Amino acid sequence: MKQIKICKGITCSAKGSDAILHKIEMETGLQKGECNDKICLDICTCTGHCHRSPNIRVDDIVIHNITPENVMTEIENPTDFSDANTKELDLNIDELTKL
Repeated sequence: MKQIKICKGITCSAKGSDAILHKIEMETGLQKGECNDKICLDICTCTGHCHRSPNIRVDDIVIHNITPENVMTEIENPTDFSDANTKELDLNIDELTKL
């Protein structure tokens, strides 16, 4: 079962995460916090990838630049952006609050 989490951090929210959540809800018939036999849908706080928002998390993969048009494709076949070239830019919320 896939765990789908929509980032509701400030930047992702400003860039349309509500529309992305709504698209998934319409396509799956689920509301945030609900599961079916294929996915569990929920929201999360900042993923630390604000510079590439909006973001969703599919299991352990954070997917960037999500739109309502591409979200269902990305849920089915997630693009893994976790390469060494982007790691240095990524911060999590705990690191951001220490700056």
